[in-house]
Amino acid sequence: MSRRYQIGDVEVTRVRETLLPDFAGDFLFPDWHGAVAGEGREWLVPGSVNQARSGVNISIHTWVLKTPHHTLLIDTGIGNGRERRIAQFNRLDNPYLERLAAAGVMPHEVDFVLCTHLHSDHVGWNTRLQGERWVPTFPNARYVFPSDELTYSQSPAFRDGYAAGVYEDSIAPILEAGLVDLIGPQGGEFHDGLAFHPTPGHTPGHMSISLVSKGRRALFTGDVVHSPLQIYHPHWNSAFCEEQDAARVSRRWAIEHAAEHRALFLTAHFPESSAGYISSQGGKFDWHFA
Repeated sequence: MSRRYQIGDVEVTRVRETLLPDFAGDFLFPDWHGAVAGEGREWLVPGSVNQARSGVNISIHTWVLKTPHHTLLIDTGIGNGRERRIAQFNRLDNPYLERLAAAGVMPHEVDFVLCTHLHSDHVGWNTRLQGERWVPTFPNARYVFPSDELTYSQSPAFRDGYAAGVYEDSIAPILEAGLVDLIGPQGGEFHDGLAFHPTPGHTPGHMSISLVSKGRRALFTGDVVHSPLQIYHPHWNSAFCEEQDAARVSRRWAIEHAAEHRALFLTAHFPESSAGYISSQGGKFDWHFA
């Protein structure tokens, strides 16, 4: 379940919450055509694309960072017991906290929870149910939200759509506990070699997060991409991208940044290891799982 990477003096571990096999490709990607996996990339089947080439495998997980000074989480999955409009997210019961403990992290030890954006599959374990109340899962942590995302999460467009219920059970309790810090729309440096980069489009305030340590680089992408297929087809947006043109610009920036800096590309939804490297030649890109 766990995958570990060393970026300088920062240990990065993937802790998976769930794997969604055979997520309908023509739903997730409006430009989907199953032949894409056969364009000289048969290795995508069955790890990233199903055998029928009709769907993709989607991982939902958290990235855990242990620096010399702090323990941080990037995104927190779907969460258990939530009423969600997306069937695969509804009323889950996963041993996520047990998996987090197996990776060496107890909830009270987390210093920061960094959210790339506030969709349901990125903020669920921000809270847990205690009796009849949703309370912070990581009581000693500061939860860091992009400010434009928080504003968007309070809007009817967010609260009445696919994300219905998310503000009430995964965001508002953190605000009420006084645990939220905000990153402005310009992004900027954080702690321990981390920095926030505006990558709007999937949502209005979406951020990607870079890490630099001892000359090594990584980029945590959030939902700039959902599948390795988008490395080969950067113009493909997901069905959940709110601002189509901005999403394409942000995806292109993230892919080019990772290729130029030889940064480990740490994705929110790729299956298999969920991490890899991007190479560029002649204006085209190639993906290699790490």
